[in-house]
Amino acid sequence: MNTKVAVIGLWHQGIVVAACLADWGYDVLGADTNNATIENLNKAKAPLFEPGLDDLLSKCLSSGNLNRRRKISGQKAFCVNMATTAGSRRKVIS
Repeated sequence: MNTKVAVIGLWHQGIVVAACLADWGYDVLGADTNNATIENLNKAKAPLFEPGLDDLLSKCLSSGNLNRRRKISGQKAFCVNMATTAGSRRKVIS
């Protein structure tokens, strides 16, 4: 598959979406404004614990299906992930 997809925002959902799409054969660009997130992704380190995610990231980085940087260009589809916070009653605040 040669479809280019940009996943913007590599925290909770974004990193999982990026890894899954790359594993399914999409050409994925993971973009984030946080340098530490990109540096950790370069080491196949997810920003949160999800069983098997670091191994999946390593596989996708090695295959070349998952690329990472701070700027995007040339992608045909975009997935934008935004942070949400939980209030004191565990309700999502948007």
